[in-house]
Amino acid sequence: MRELDKPAALFIAPDEYDSRYLDGSSLGYDGLSDMEPIAKRPRPSERIMLYVRKRDDQIYTPLHVIPPSLDGLAQAVAHKFGIDSQK
Repeated sequence: MRELDKPAALFIAPDEYDSRYLDGSSLGYDGLSDMEPIAKRPRPSERIMLYVRKRDDQIYTPLHVIPPSLDGLAQAVAHKFGIDSQK
């Protein structure tokens, strides 16, 4: 609970505060600009996950494609559903 009987205290800075802490040489330098992270590129994905289903199924099945290429897709479908990958 706040004390309403006491008067509010006002902070008054000393006169030399401006000259001691705000010299002109430090205003132009931004120290945080040196600490910015280098822009990162995403790693090329070695695998992707697709959700597939047969026409008569109601739910989708996750399918891991390794490597993410057409050959990898054919191998993943063949492995998951027991189909010949050469078709």
